[in-house]
Amino acid sequence: EAKTQWTATRLQLLREGEHLSVSVKSLGGNPEPSHRCWRQTGDGPVVSLHNRVKQVKEANQLETSFGTKVEKWMNGGHVVCRVKQDGLRDRVFRKNISVIFPSNWISWSGQLVNGSDLNLTVETGEGNPKPVLKCTLNSGRSDGERLTV
Repeated sequence: EAKTQWTATRLQLLREGEHLSVSVKSLGGNPEPSHRCWRQTGDGPVVSLHNRVKQVKEANQLETSFGTKVEKWMNGGHVVCRVKQDGLRDRVFRKNISVIFPSNWISWSGQLVNGSDLNLTVETGEGNPKPVLKCTLNSGRSDGERLTV
């Protein structure tokens, strides 16, 4: 059975648009092992990662690199890699994916109630980490007094 290790560069916190890289390395083994990696989200299909054609075979060692562009919908999914050798149990490795992305929209509305109370509603779209809202109201007075909520 081949001795196998794998690495996933910066897999814990990725920004939308960055490149996710995974490398699987096997040492020895007969028959020769094969490597396959894919990404999977909770409600989405299983999609193979692109083999970046860095398959190095030297000194009885096989190293394969995989990669893909990170997109926000991959947040909460995971990368799975499998090392397969005929006649032996497959070895499976799994890592979670956390994608940092901004909210894609913000809206607000205000309404003056009874001539003196202001109801202000602010909403934002999904983001990771969750967007934090901070509102500042100018009083309109000459001293520039502000109220931060």
